[in-house]
Amino acid sequence: MDAMLEVIAALGFAFELAKADVSKNVRRIRDVVRARGEARASLFEAIARDREAGGRVWVPALWLRRFGGFVVGLLGELTRDASLDLRTCGARSYERALKPYHGFALRGVFAAALAMPPSRAQFCAVAGSEEEMRACVAKFAPVMDALDGFLTAEGLNDPTPV
Repeated sequence: MDAMLEVIAALGFAFELAKADVSKNVRRIRDVVRARGEARASLFEAIARDREAGGRVWVPALWLRRFGGFVVGLLGELTRDASLDLRTCGARSYERALKPYHGFALRGVFAAALAMPPSRAQFCAVAGSEEEMRACVAKFAPVMDALDGFLTAEGLNDPTPV
């Protein structure tokens, strides 16, 4: 998850709110896992047990999955076509990963943030080389898919926009 935060930070100041939100979600999930003494439990087990106890840590997990999908998609776009700028890659990834779950206000906030990304070169200087980005996608895409599958199987993949 720390790698995801680094990628978000590389997107620049406009994504500080998104970075803070993702950080908060990671903290909430870790706090629940630790508080329940389930450090050895899988993330999925911890979410299921928290839900059985009336908790809602599945909500930050859901949003972590969605934003993780945005990050994986962004890095994938960047490594597929070196001629594309960060704005185009970000917009394409946003359309697939987050836009369906954002209401009008959040769409506007995200559109504004995507309108002022750093240059591709500035982003890559922080986020890493194309090889490193490909490795990140290869590592995190299956994790995001597994989390999505778990949330769907548990009936927690709520499609309602916020």
